[in-house]
This record gives sequence, C-alpha cells and structure tokens, in this order.
Amino acid sequence: MRICAACVLVLATGLPAVAQDDAPLSAIDWLSDSVTTPVVTASPGTRPTVTPNEPPVAESALTPEVSVSRLDSPSPDRVGLLSSDVTGFPADLWRGSAEDTLVTLVQAQRVDGLPAMQALLRNLLLAEADAPLGASPEGRLFIARVDKLLDMGALDPAQALLEVANPDSPALFRRWFDVSLLTGTEDAACAMMRTRPDVAPTAAARIFCLARNGDWSAAALTLNTGRALGDIAEEEDALLSRFLDPDLFEGEPALPGPVHGLGEPGG
Repeated sequence: MRICAACVLVLATGLPAVAQDDAPLSAIDWLSDSVTTPVVTASPGTRPTVTPNEPPVAESALTPEVSVSRLDSPSPDRVGLLSSDVTGFPADLWRGSAEDTLVTLVQAQRVDGLPAMQALLRNLLLAEADAPLGASPEGRLFIARVDKLLDMGALDPAQALLEVANPDSPALFRRWFDVSLLTGTEDAACAMMRTRPDVAPTAAARIFCLARNGDWSAAALTLNTGRALGDIAEEEDALLSRFLDPDLFEGEPALPGPVHGLGEPGG
C-alpha cells in the first residue's frame, strides 16, 4: 500500500534522527517544567532502517520474550483524532511494531522538513490505530506523539488528543496543563487539579491553580508551606509572591529575565 510505505518513509528514512536540543514548548517553565523530550542520539551517518514487506530476521535461536498487555488497562496508544477513513492508514498501523521502537522513531523526527512531509507526519501522529506490541498502560507511544505535536507547534491538535485520552495520569496531565496555559484554557485544567490534587505537576502549578480558582488564602498558605519545606525555589518564590500580591512589590525593580528558554528545565 502506497500510504503505508509513506508512513515507513516518514518514521524510518524520511527524517534523520537527531538529538532534540529544542524540547517541546513548556508554557511557563518555572510553573510546570512539564514537557521535556528524552534526548535521542544517533551515531553519525546512521538512522533507523526498515525494510517494508520483509519479515524480521532472528538474531539468535533462543525463544524470544513475549510481550503482554493487561486487558483491564487499555493503553492510550490507540487514541487518535483521525480515523482510518480520514487518513487512509490501516487500523493496524502500529500493531506489528514494538512500542519502544515506535517511541524511538517518533522522538527522532525533525520538525523542519518539507511541508508535505510535515503534513504526513502530523496525520500519522493524530491517527487512530490499534496499540502496538507491548503497549504500556501509561501510553509511551501516545506521550511521544503528543510531545512531537508540541515540538511542531500543533497546540490545538495536541490538546484535543490529550482531552480525548482523558488526561487523568500525572504524565498526561502535565502536558495538558502546559498546553492549556499556552491556549488560554487553563481553567479546565485547574478544575481537574482541584478534584485530583495528586496529578499536580509541581507545587508552583498547584499554587497557580488555587489562585485561579479564587482560593487566594489557600494559595498563600501553600506557598508559605512550600517555602518552609524547601519545595519552592527562591526564583519561584519571587515570581509566585508577585503573582499572588503584586501590590506589595509595586515600585520595586523588575525581576531578571529567565536564563533559559521555554521548555528547558531550570538550573
């Protein structure tokens, strides 16, 4: 199938694997530090290779390990926004490959290729398909797809994908929280954090959402507690204090700008 061959081309040979120096955008890095892409390294002059329509060759005569998935914990890897009828991709697009292999390939894709290749990659990331071999309940392939969409700047599709998957785990919620900040829809994320405080990515994010929900006293108490326990860094303390009560700092010099870009962990 021509479309399937194109999928292989995108993931295996179309875009070279490089280290991700520019991690996906994090909306307010001091607030969440949530979206970071694992570094993918490749030897010079090498890239993942796939030979279409050719069965894999065994590396030894030993019995291979069997990958299993719990039936009571469906993986979000299967979640997508575009059905097979829309994309033309088969429903078993991921099924024949191991989750770890697909994660590595997705993470390796560059986002500065030709527009046609980028459009194909975007459709591939948004495709609804059966989960791959050994799909984890955490959905590592799903998370890699979301991170790559963020890397491409496709905020609305990434947000919609997360919402379809129900971002009720810490890993998914962190990404939803960041995207919501970027799209100005953080009220929904803060509402979930109010009912599910266990998914809060950081103390700073919890304080931010308490204030957004109108509970300024609880936000101030949480800040003071975090400060006493050492959970709030000095820079975060200064930012959050000005956020909660800007009048106290009126006339004071502005805080220095960040020394690292959005999406990079603070030092």
